[in-house]
Amino acid sequence: NFLVINMALVEGTSTELSAAGRLLEAAARITVHSGNITSWSKLRKKGAVTMTTTDEVVSATQGAFKSWLGRQSNGEVSVCPVVRNTGLVEKVKPDETDRYIFTVKLFLNRWEGSLIRQAMENTLSELGVSSVNSAILTFPPGQDGQLTADNMLPVWRYMEQLVRDGLTKSVGVADLSTGQLKELYEQAAVKPAVNQVNLAHCCTIPEDMVELAKERNISLLTHNDEREILPHPQLQTALDSTPLGGDHTLWTLGWVARYSSVVKLRGIIAHKGYLLGLERGTS
Repeated sequence: NFLVINMALVEGTSTELSAAGRLLEAAARITVHSGNITSWSKLRKKGAVTMTTTDEVVSATQGAFKSWLGRQSNGEVSVCPVVRNTGLVEKVKPDETDRYIFTVKLFLNRWEGSLIRQAMENTLSELGVSSVNSAILTFPPGQDGQLTADNMLPVWRYMEQLVRDGLTKSVGVADLSTGQLKELYEQAAVKPAVNQVNLAHCCTIPEDMVELAKERNISLLTHNDEREILPHPQLQTALDSTPLGGDHTLWTLGWVARYSSVVKLRGIIAHKGYLLGLERGTS
């Protein structure tokens, strides 16, 4: 049972919620797709809207279910296999793929490497492309100070396989310390080409990391994403107004994928969106 939902701001009535809830009772997994939210990014740059990454994901999730409700009430959608809002979901035209540089950042919420493949395949399918230029991995939260090769490598092998299978040209990581980055680099078959550093937690990049990056040809980039992109309380906030059947607190997050593209030689953001992988647990 698999459902893909895409975002638009359409209000649903309580009757629609009830009907949609019954339809969703059979779903064990749901993929939520925000569609292209570049207009949100423009608002943020103008200072009109202040949104964190978590805020964006919560809003995208709520909007996705509102869209589904609106379409369901019009009889336009069935539970499977794919439901999308064509106004926001933009597949890239085959003859325009070379115009863009695509990046996907994967936020893994559990130590299951297979979720990496699931997230990437869903993202590529929704974008309508066969590969991206770069895929960045954020390891699951909660073990930042305990990340070692022993727990990173089994998950990293799935990132390496993405390169071997041609789904991405390069792979990278986020939020690794100098020691963790060195350890992963030395033992990985496919080396991380990027380490993203959150300057909210580190006002300057450590000198030893800069030296390591120079020696190993690793690009150091900065970001402002929360370490845990969608904590469980925020996930429940996002689901509170949705028609998920049964106890919605049983739904858990497996992964979040954020895709983006820029126009080559111009640096203009053309695409940005989120996909979430949700799974229903048992009571």
